[in-house]
Amino acid sequence: MIDPTVNFSDKMLLDVLAQSNEATAIYNSESLHIRFVNDAMLKIWGKDKSVTGKTFEQAIPEIVGQPFTALLKEVWRSGNTYIAQKTPANLVVGGSLQTFYFDFEYRAIKNERGETLCILHSATDVTQQVVSKEALAHARVQQEALENEQALNEELAAANKDLTTANDAMHHAQRGLQEFNEELEERVMLRTRAAEAAKYRLEAMVMNTPIAMTILRSKALIVEIANQPMLDVWRRTADQVIGRGLVEIFPELKDQPNPERMRGVLDSGKRFSLPETEVILGTVNGELKKHYARFSYDPIFEADGSINSILVTVINITDEVTNRQKLEASRAELLENSEKLTLLNDELSALNEEHQSTNEELNALNEEYQVINDNLLSTNESLELIQTQLQTSNNKLIENEYRTRSILEQAPVGLCVLRGPEHIIEIANESILKIWGRAEVEVLGKPHHIARPELNGQPVYQWLDDVFATGVTKANNEFRVMLYTDGGKLREAYVNSIYHPLKNAQNEITGVLVILEEITERIITSQENRKTEDMLNLAIQAGELGTFYYDPVTNLFSGNDLLKSWFGLQPGDTIDLSYVTGAIAETDRDRVSRATQQALNFEMGGNYEIDYTIIHPATKEPRIVRAKGKATFNQQGEAISMNGTLQDITESKQDEQRKNDFIGMVSHELKTPLTSLGGYVQILQARAEKNQDAFTSGALTKANNQVKKMTTMINGFLNLSRLESGKIHLDKQRFKLDELVKDIIDEMALITASHTIILLPCNPITIYADMDKIGNVISNLLSNAIKYSPNNFNIEVQCKVKENHALLSVKDNGFGIADKDIEHLFDRYYRVESNHTQTISGFGIGLYLSAEIIERHDGRIWVESEPGKGSTFGFTLPLTEPLSV
Repeated sequence: MIDPTVNFSDKMLLDVLAQSNEATAIYNSESLHIRFVNDAMLKIWGKDKSVTGKTFEQAIPEIVGQPFTALLKEVWRSGNTYIAQKTPANLVVGGSLQTFYFDFEYRAIKNERGETLCILHSATDVTQQVVSKEALAHARVQQEALENEQALNEELAAANKDLTTANDAMHHAQRGLQEFNEELEERVMLRTRAAEAAKYRLEAMVMNTPIAMTILRSKALIVEIANQPMLDVWRRTADQVIGRGLVEIFPELKDQPNPERMRGVLDSGKRFSLPETEVILGTVNGELKKHYARFSYDPIFEADGSINSILVTVINITDEVTNRQKLEASRAELLENSEKLTLLNDELSALNEEHQSTNEELNALNEEYQVINDNLLSTNESLELIQTQLQTSNNKLIENEYRTRSILEQAPVGLCVLRGPEHIIEIANESILKIWGRAEVEVLGKPHHIARPELNGQPVYQWLDDVFATGVTKANNEFRVMLYTDGGKLREAYVNSIYHPLKNAQNEITGVLVILEEITERIITSQENRKTEDMLNLAIQAGELGTFYYDPVTNLFSGNDLLKSWFGLQPGDTIDLSYVTGAIAETDRDRVSRATQQALNFEMGGNYEIDYTIIHPATKEPRIVRAKGKATFNQQGEAISMNGTLQDITESKQDEQRKNDFIGMVSHELKTPLTSLGGYVQILQARAEKNQDAFTSGALTKANNQVKKMTTMINGFLNLSRLESGKIHLDKQRFKLDELVKDIIDEMALITASHTIILLPCNPITIYADMDKIGNVISNLLSNAIKYSPNNFNIEVQCKVKENHALLSVKDNGFGIADKDIEHLFDRYYRVESNHTQTISGFGIGLYLSAEIIERHDGRIWVESEPGKGSTFGFTLPLTEPLSV
């Protein structure tokens, strides 16, 4: 019997899914990171377990360009389940790209607030079913065709009896039909030419948009620019092609004619185009595929008239050519069948020469006329179908022209169309109007030089005239230009620009297409980033700092060459995180691990700072380093990286140790005479009081207070020495924190008359800690609040439970602390320098000792302050018992 009270953990559920025969995967972020995938799904994908933790497209690169990523993201955003059947998908299995069919479901798993937690992806491979169904349908079609052919042969055998006497009439009818067909063909040719002219206008418009274009430099055919449509044709990314030679990218082009044709354009300066050509290109996987395309190679003239680059425009017509080849193959097959039927008819005619019956001849002639009439009716129906198709094509051309105009107006880059030699502004989309700093009503219908007078003295006017006159495209990268602003002033800007000639069906230049992309912010940011990076590298080199990068998602760890040398690695070696952890001194590993986990906790602020010792794996030489870093978090508060530096502080630590040893020795030597001195002062004070010597008693009281201050100071130095030498010991026990706070406040009230200490209501709180050292921390915080706040002001102490931690805070109404001092308050020997603190004694070790004590209790100490409004110091400690009610 199943116990309904048993809850399955995440791991148990994942184990169940892992053993399921149904292909299953789970994505746990909107970026589609793969949280889980079972063996059945890995078999479908053709991948292994290494895809876990990657995004969907990183794990399956061939899925890019297919609809599945967009579907998954829509399910994540909307929370609606998506189900599909017999859907084709192209996957790389066994090293080759293959098409499979799947029934699949994307189901959003939500929390109680309706937010998407993850997506459950299940799939079933139905490729075999789809292929079998298609094969069965094909077999049925062939069977029906065979049966129709047999029926036709029987009809022809019956119809061709005694055809000999009817041959003359048939020839006469055939001549009439041929003349009629020629007339029909002439009409179809005229309509076809009209359709081709309309198509040319559409292609001219499309050719003037940045679609499937690339610029190749020098005879090495180096790829300078390649837009996304061209990358789609090549099936490459920009990183894989930019700056590389075309033949280097596609070695298979070496023995093909296109590279030499491109170099010929560079030599001759004449445009070269091919209406249709075959190209063999390799995919990223090395598979060679045949493509068909229309190419045009246009020379790009430099200012001095030289040619160093060409503009390559490509229209992929692979599908069109493939369909035409299939059609031609079908026509050839039909022609072959017709010839076979003609031969069969001849044979039947020879057999029918024996039959001379007049009635049968007349019947046969009538039947033949009926067949001719049926053929004519069929031809008329075909012509009507062709006319309908032509009308549909014409409507599509009109629709495509409107769509193209809409694309120009809504494009994310600046686009405008200039007509005629005066460059009348015919179209200007919102993007280019924003770059120009103009409204549409200011520029449409006006000559460009009148609408934009701010370009006077800049080379743009001349470029437009040259493009219109020569028909040669002008392209500029990172061009500096002064542009108009709303206030009437000019601003410095950087743009990428293309000026391309527009031509009509007669190849006459009618205007110029202007394409602008403003990159001002990108250029300025790039310049600033380079400057910052140079300064940072100089600072790192000058400070002899090791740098590190840690990715908590992938557990990847990396660093610079100096850091690698500290861990006994060469510059070219990769860093394994377990290797780095093993090199940390065993006494420091747990502490470093806790500091790392705290830094990766969003609520802890993301700061990472710790000193620890590295043992060189080869020489066993110890090295003390100070690590400082900062974690970066995403919008969900999850750590995505941690960057920082390591500084070799071995020598300074040794100096500090020698100093601490000296301080400890001196403090210890001073403590004994101070103790004796305090005893003598108390004895003298008792005698003075007995003799009623008020002056001597008062003087000895002040002397005793100074001895106590000296003793407290020396004890602080001794504690500091013990702490840094590792000799300080925590004597942990269970005690009531609220009672300890009340006792300390009562003691402070006896010796402090200048301030009122108020303890806010506090429930009993039990913690497990060193009571004496926690008491020292509380006393230090109260003492500082008294010293750094004016007399007659209240000091508030709060003690409560928050998120399974005991929290204690001390709030004063003092001078406050500046932001620049807050981050250093808990540093050793650090004191705030201001007009208010000049007369206040101290060595800057109290807060340092307090911070170290709280840290060794796995707690956190903090401060909040605003100059002129006081400060709040507080700390938290792990809670060992629940809050009593």
